[in-house]
Amino acid sequence: MKPKQFHAFTGYALGLSNVLTSKVGIAQAHDPSRDSSTPPEPVIFEAIWDTGATNTVITESLATKLNLKPTGKINTHNAAGTEIRNRYLVNLFLPNNVNFPYMNVTDCKELTGGFEVLIGMDIIGAGDFAVTNSNGKTVMSYRYPSIERIDFVEMANEQNARLILKKAPDGRYLVSKKHKRVNKKKAERNNRRQGRKAKKH
Repeated sequence: MKPKQFHAFTGYALGLSNVLTSKVGIAQAHDPSRDSSTPPEPVIFEAIWDTGATNTVITESLATKLNLKPTGKINTHNAAGTEIRNRYLVNLFLPNNVNFPYMNVTDCKELTGGFEVLIGMDIIGAGDFAVTNSNGKTVMSYRYPSIERIDFVEMANEQNARLILKKAPDGRYLVSKKHKRVNKKKAERNNRRQGRKAKKH
């Protein structure tokens, strides 16, 4: 399969963080194929990422700052209930050239924490998204478009098998004494594939 081209960015926290954030650029929607004028420069805001949000949201104040014009209305659901909010078309720029032109966003009165943009599942679900906390530091990484499945169960099975089963110089799998009851069948299965019997030590 021919490799796909994609863009990605990674955000690093100084320690463990329960809030995922990034810079984001917002500009009025502009399509160079339809409009020969100079595209508007994006304005940079701080965004919070929320996997519990269906759509990407901007604040009323952001819409006012950029002089955005509503393209319609939409029913939104939040903790306060159901509201009818404005919808806008924008060009949205994530770090490292991860861009979404002509993106539909809705507005809200304000966002907790002073954020101006909330990145929802419409963007998160369009690519691959991972959060890790190795060595006590939260790291968020995102790529677009989606390239492949990430499966921690598969990774765990492969890694644990490598740690438990030893391999002899001749290529045969050896059953570790510590784990021989659990892993004898695994070793025998691997050795059958190579046409050899498991060797104990």
